[in-house]
Amino acid sequence: MATPRPPSLAMDQRAAGPGPPRPARRQLPGWLVVIVPALAALAVGGYRIGGPSLWRDEAYTLGTAQRSFGQIFDLLLHVDAVHGPYYLGMHVVVATAGTSEAALRLPSLLATGLAAGITAALGRRLGRMTGLPAPGLTGLLAGLLYAATPQTTFYAQDARPYGLVTACATAATYLLIVALADGRKRWWAGYGAAIALTGMASLFALLLVAAHAVTLLVTSRPPPTSPSPSMPPSLGRMRPFLAAAGIAAAVLSPLIFLGYQQDRALGWVSAPGL
Repeated sequence: MATPRPPSLAMDQRAAGPGPPRPARRQLPGWLVVIVPALAALAVGGYRIGGPSLWRDEAYTLGTAQRSFGQIFDLLLHVDAVHGPYYLGMHVVVATAGTSEAALRLPSLLATGLAAGITAALGRRLGRMTGLPAPGLTGLLAGLLYAATPQTTFYAQDARPYGLVTACATAATYLLIVALADGRKRWWAGYGAAIALTGMASLFALLLVAAHAVTLLVTSRPPPTSPSPSMPPSLGRMRPFLAAAGIAAAVLSPLIFLGYQQDRALGWVSAPGL
């Protein structure tokens, strides 16, 4: 007669009940995820920031910023109104920090560091929303990759508004994600303000609103397995978005009008072909 086999280890564990809970995987602190890419962007972009001499557009920034507020407003009524908020801000920079190359490029550098930190925060939040195992690491890598991009360093050392545009656009995207998850009006107000600041830095950057709208339309559709796959997108998500974007457009309407009236200043730029 065969000897009965002893119960397996798995059977013993089931009989003994569930074991101790697994320790939670340690996550990177949120402040570390944001600070490290921001500091990296400041370090990389700040290296020899005052070395290269001003090029043509930077020299135009300096020449305009050295005028009085009244003279800047008179200029903007005739040409380059789309960069008016930037020139007015740079007038304050020149008055307080001087006219050196480093001083003129400092706002772009600070904006680049801010954009790197916000990119990391955005990556971390999206990683958590989608259930990635290491959302902190995802955000950290996103911010560091942004800081390491050569184009990022180029605009961090450019006395033009492009670094500020990127920071505002990144902030607007982050605030949109938070507003969708939270739903409170203060986040939608913050999103609208960020879009308005983005447009003040560059009207072309308002194309970001179209990208955000497409994202909302796509993510609002029910899954294919839904009983009503042909259901229209949820208006509950679109209404506050359209309201915030509409208010931002209203705030920017004078700048948009002046910019359209002054498009002759770019008449020398040839239209792109197919």
